[in-house]
Amino acid sequence: MHFRIRGNNVQIVKTVPGEGGKKVQSKPVGSANINTGEISERAKGSLTAAEIQEVNAWITSHKATVGKRSELEFATLAERLREVTAWVRGADAATLATQTDDLLETIRGLRSALLRKNPKAKAE
Repeated sequence: MHFRIRGNNVQIVKTVPGEGGKKVQSKPVGSANINTGEISERAKGSLTAAEIQEVNAWITSHKATVGKRSELEFATLAERLREVTAWVRGADAATLATQTDDLLETIRGLRSALLRKNPKAKAE
């Protein structure tokens, strides 16, 4: 069995023998929500109890990996932003124009989340 991430869901794919002795085939059997861990009814009907445990273990492992990656990115974000700030100062305005609005909105969201979690931080 293997998994294909599709946004907030994971597609569950089983390898099954082909009909009439043909090669094995990969068949999607359903999906699960990565955030909630809820496995679709279609998938539950196609999976054994052991396979359902495997799906749950994969989701748990995936969430842990994403959490570690986000924590590492947060720990290095200030340094990265300083590097990008230096680059922006010398960048062409046309190049910056394509992402400026989206980036400013994202920075506002990050600032708001940080201040909610740490209200004693400087809010300059």
